[in-house]
Amino acid sequence: AELQIRAKPSMMTPDGGGGGGEHAHHEATASIDPAFKKQLGAVVDRYLAIQSALAQDSAEIAKKEAMQGLAALGAVDMGLVAGDDHMAWMKHAGELKTLLAAVEAAEGIEPVRAQFALLSETITAALTRFGVAEGRLYKAWCPMAFDNRGASWIQSGEEISNPYFGETMLRCGEIKEVLK
Repeated sequence: AELQIRAKPSMMTPDGGGGGGEHAHHEATASIDPAFKKQLGAVVDRYLAIQSALAQDSAEIAKKEAMQGLAALGAVDMGLVAGDDHMAWMKHAGELKTLLAAVEAAEGIEPVRAQFALLSETITAALTRFGVAEGRLYKAWCPMAFDNRGASWIQSGEEISNPYFGETMLRCGEIKEVLK
């Protein structure tokens, strides 16, 4: 803990905790290869299609989109990102592969939704790190999902389209953040 107080690098705050981390992070997003962002965008598009399918209570479409998401993920050229970004992408890509496969394999809409919640966390982390390919996306939150534990997701529009409840409570939730 003493290391953190003196703003020296430690395991908790590798950048020394001097507050410079955020600034550096925004510059990093700007320097990400546009081709990589576009390839990641193709994966995000499939994620958004899964979100939309679940908002319409269709596990089958969600599962098909997850399969296409795996193909899009396979087409991402990790050689386009270097250094820390490369390491971060390797971690995100591994998680995305596992979770997209889990969405595809899940039987029934509730198990699909449970995997989608985990997928949403990883997609959010990837978008926060690498940025949105074009336009903006919206991070939404529903406090009632999963027996009031709550869960978030990313969607393309501002109007809430709840993937955890679908038609029963389609507009339940609120926009928490705009991702660009």
